[in-house]
Amino acid sequence: MGMNLSDIHPDLPSGIIEIQEGYMKSVTIDGTNCYLSGRFDILSKLDDGTYAIIDFKITTPDEEKIQKYANQLHAYKFALENPADGEPIKISKMGIVSINPNEFLLY
Repeated sequence: MGMNLSDIHPDLPSGIIEIQEGYMKSVTIDGTNCYLSGRFDILSKLDDGTYAIIDFKITTPDEEKIQKYANQLHAYKFALENPADGEPIKISKMGIVSINPNEFLLY
């Protein structure tokens, strides 16, 4: 929390991490009783006033997973820009951080 994304990695845009593990729920989708809801990992306010949403995965990415995660990020974007409650948040950047450890150690 409070860190600048560009300090974590130089390829990331400049913006401060404001929310960690946030919940979202969208308005109902036109003509249905359906809505999107879920939990995202990181929401950062970028220097231009828009936001970046980042999700973390522990997996080896392949094309099928990348498409699935892209769809998930777009659902998050819709829910945050069209919230059931509160003010809309403009999402201009989305990304996945995929971690594939070689081993796990229990302490």
